[in-house]
Amino acid sequence: MQSLGSPSRVTVIPGNHDTYVSTDWNSTFELWTDYMLSDEAHLGAKAGTNVNTTFPSLRVRGIAAIIGVSTARPSAPLLAVGSVGQIQLQKLEKILAETGKQRLFRVVLIHHPPVDGTVSWRKRLTDASAFRSVLDQHGVELILHGHAHRSSLNHLETTAGTVPAFGVPSASALGRTSSRRARYHLYRFKANPRGWEMVVTVMCYSPAQQRFTEEIEKDVLLPRPLG
Repeated sequence: MQSLGSPSRVTVIPGNHDTYVSTDWNSTFELWTDYMLSDEAHLGAKAGTNVNTTFPSLRVRGIAAIIGVSTARPSAPLLAVGSVGQIQLQKLEKILAETGKQRLFRVVLIHHPPVDGTVSWRKRLTDASAFRSVLDQHGVELILHGHAHRSSLNHLETTAGTVPAFGVPSASALGRTSSRRARYHLYRFKANPRGWEMVVTVMCYSPAQQRFTEEIEKDVLLPRPLG
């Protein structure tokens, strides 16, 4: 992660591969602390000591509020489920409400996809309904998730409008098929009098050229700000 950038420029949330079994925080996630903490924690607040004290995290960068949610939980063999949990959900409500009042572009990072059908039941987010209810009540502009190991775009219907939920693949795996080849996404967004506008560029690794090349660029409709 140090090779990618400083902790102020790189934000990390854990996934199911990081918690196959229960582990000691100090010998695992604590190693990533600087990349996971909220802005206020970097300014001297008490650092997190477990998932529920560290997440949801909030980092404000310009007009963007980057909100990290952890769904990493140990699961039974052959399962890869995750959950947010009631403690995180309650904190998430407050973060979304406050950043919504500030008219920030709220980006929620979550490993397990919140839209039903994106992955099989054995890989599902077990409290997806409760998570979606929080988003429906307080609004969000963009959801980014992993877990499915491929690029995808689904939509979540909320009272504020239709929210795009992008699946982000691995940026380092060649993959057995072209759909699972290494990719990363670039998101460019800005406010306009009607709300928000965003352009997404998908960069795909080309084995022949041995570099990432632009695969597709698309304009994405976003819900209007609340209020």
